[in-house]
Amino acid sequence: MGETTVGWFPVFTLLLGYAVKAAADWLQHRRTSEREREARNAAREDHLFERRTAFQRQTLLDLQDAMMDLVRTTGEMHHHDVVSFRQTGKWQKQLFSEDLAEANRLANARTSMLAVRVRDETVRNLVTEVKNHSTKAAMCASLEEGDRALGAMGIEFDSLNRRIGEVLRDLDDEPSMVQSSNSTTRAPRKQ
Repeated sequence: MGETTVGWFPVFTLLLGYAVKAAADWLQHRRTSEREREARNAAREDHLFERRTAFQRQTLLDLQDAMMDLVRTTGEMHHHDVVSFRQTGKWQKQLFSEDLAEANRLANARTSMLAVRVRDETVRNLVTEVKNHSTKAAMCASLEEGDRALGAMGIEFDSLNRRIGEVLRDLDDEPSMVQSSNSTTRAPRKQ
């Protein structure tokens, strides 16, 4: 009976070792698979973040151009009204050239389209303010009213450009900021 127990002992330990090794391999494979899945998810999130950031950057740059077109065409329209007023002595709306009217319409449409894509609420609100003053300048009943609307539009336009600059700088800083998984605070990039 002693020999039977001794004969099975090496076989038993061999089978036990095999089972332990298989379990260890399975756990290792599972951990490796989880790490690979987490790495893929992190890479996917990084890619989405980069796309979102690039989209916002381009939208803000396009919005600045469109707002500049709106301000420029509004100023041209006001200038035509002023010239007409100086010639006739009466504040009356003259028909604008088809090119100027179309350029202003396109700038209005483009700013509306781009503004809704911007994530920053302050930028969206400033776009609305500039557009409101632009409309007032185009629809004013007197030279003084038009000058006030144009001046207010210029002030809001400057504020809008400053805010867009801030948002763009923040977007540029994002990739170099560190965010821990347990904290929502970010450390700024060293200059």
